[in-house]
Amino acid sequence: MPNNQVRKKLPAGKGRRSLARHLRKFDPDHLALPQEEIRRLVVRSTIRYKIEPFVKQMVRVMDNLKAGRIRRVARLTISRRDQSRATLIAAISNAAREGNTMAAHETAFLAALYAYENSLDHLRAFVGYLDDIRRPRSRRKRATAKPR
Repeated sequence: MPNNQVRKKLPAGKGRRSLARHLRKFDPDHLALPQEEIRRLVVRSTIRYKIEPFVKQMVRVMDNLKAGRIRRVARLTISRRDQSRATLIAAISNAAREGNTMAAHETAFLAALYAYENSLDHLRAFVGYLDDIRRPRSRRKRATAKPR
């Protein structure tokens, strides 16, 4: 809300009731596409092409959705060779145009997460995590302690 607008005071409990009603309707599994289809499209896209550009594009999609720039999502340049990514972004764009912005955002977020799971960075982080778990507890404390 712009700073120059005055907020109207709601009667006691009015805002809370509408928020509670909205949360009852919220379905955390509601996405623009089924999870299995999102994963399949991401894997097909990231096997053929690099992961980083895919994740970067999903971040742009999320930023545009968050800023309310739904038309810009539909106009994102998509390689005609990568039909998997085109299908995914079209589904995200359609969901946003239909008013399901949260479902569109969650779909883009999940797609970026699935792509990251297939990256070398994820593998390195996971191996580091395993090494940290395997390290004896006393050595873990010393390794994470700040030098004085």
